[in-house]
Amino acid sequence: MTRSDKIYIDEHKTRSDKIYIDDLMTRSDKIYIDDSMARSDKIYSDEPMTRSDKIYIDDLMARSDKIYIDDLMTRSDKIYIDDLMTRSDKIYIDDLMARSDKIYIDDPMTRSDKIYIDDLMTRSDKMHIDNPKTRSYIIIIKAFR
Repeated sequence: MTRSDKIYIDEHKTRSDKIYIDDLMTRSDKIYIDDSMARSDKIYSDEPMTRSDKIYIDDLMARSDKIYIDDLMTRSDKIYIDDLMTRSDKIYIDDLMARSDKIYIDDPMTRSDKIYIDDLMTRSDKMHIDNPKTRSYIIIIKAFR
């Protein structure tokens, strides 16, 4: 994906709204979060996140490289990965993770709450969740090198 490839998550999206990540990705494609994560490792957040809540990706990323999840997002704002997913479906990360390993986006994340995404990611491979005050969220995902 290039920088111009964006995924718009509208505030008024419904269950049928999907997020498509690159045409090359298939159903079996996964997002890998760090080799060191064990089966029981979970990523917790909670409640609506504010501007000061950041998600840090990878040790290579600097403090200024953040994912901002705007405070306009509420619990009802869901991210659907493919058409098999329903409201209760989770995002499964990596083969090492069991079905009970979920990503919870709930309470405000602290600085110590970090998401590490794989050693293969370089500084230019970032996931940006933009926080426009207008109509949509933008996710820019650059392809792995």
